[in-house]
This record gives sequence, structure tokens and C-alpha cells, in this order.
Amino acid sequence: MTENYLTNPGNGWFVARMGPWEWLETLLKSVAIAGALWGLSTALADGFRLSLDGRLPQIMLLGLASLGTLAAVVERLATREVISMVFVLLNNVGHWGMTAAFVGAPDHSAPVLVYCSAMLAGDVVKLYFFWRTGFTVRNAPRSAVLGITGLFALAYLTVLLLEIL
Repeated sequence: MTENYLTNPGNGWFVARMGPWEWLETLLKSVAIAGALWGLSTALADGFRLSLDGRLPQIMLLGLASLGTLAAVVERLATREVISMVFVLLNNVGHWGMTAAFVGAPDHSAPVLVYCSAMLAGDVVKLYFFWRTGFTVRNAPRSAVLGITGLFALAYLTVLLLEIL
């Protein structure tokens, strides 16, 4: 197992050094967040008409993923790493924004495709990084880290496939 770069060197906030895999994941998920904001702005511009027609499974999956990102905020607060804390807050905005876009703009697929594809790609990169390096989050079991990330990836893949089909 590799050394956990998120191990807090003291009691205060710190900035960890991230490698290329972590930065690639961050870049991909930043594209996803932009897609979510695009979707939300489209829903708002169209008058945000509340609709669950045919998208309830997708809304539920994204809602669960959004709740998961809320839990990640608590973990990041405990870790006290600046970059991951800022990113998890932006990631929350993206998740909740995309969930709201699903509810308010039922006939716009392009932002959904961007969002889910980029989040899925980001999680595939994260899974590869975890698998390759043995990295864990706050000394959690490797199976838990891989399993939770895998569940997020499966949720994005499912939402993406439901959108395409």
C-alpha cells in the first residue's frame, strides 16, 4: 500500500501534493460540473417546469449520488485538505445542479450526456489510481474505497444508458 498523501501532517488545514491521476480525475469531473451548470442554467432559462416524466430512476440515482457527495464533505472536513475540500463543494454544486436540471428540464439531453460521461470517466480514472497504487482514504479498507467509487461509476453509467436508450 502506498502512503496516503491525504494524511494530515498536523492539526490544521494543508495542501497535499497530487499526482497526474488525481489531476486527471479533477479535470474530468470539472468538465462534468460545467455540464451540470449548463443543464441547470438551461432548466432555469426554460422556466424550470417540474417534471418527473420518464426520468424518475435517473433522478433517484443522481439524488442518491448527491447525498453521497454530502457525506464526502464531512470526510473532507475531517481530512482538512484544502484542494479536496474546495473540489468536494464544487462537486456538490454539480451533483445537486444536475439533479435539479433533470427535474426542471426534462427534454434536454446534451448536458446529461456531458455530465454523466465526464463523471464516469473521472471515476474510472479514480478506480484505476486506487487499484494501481493501493491508495485508501483515511485508512479505509481498500475494498470500501473501490466499492464506493464503483457504485458512483455504476450510477453515472446507468443514468447515461437510460438517457441514450
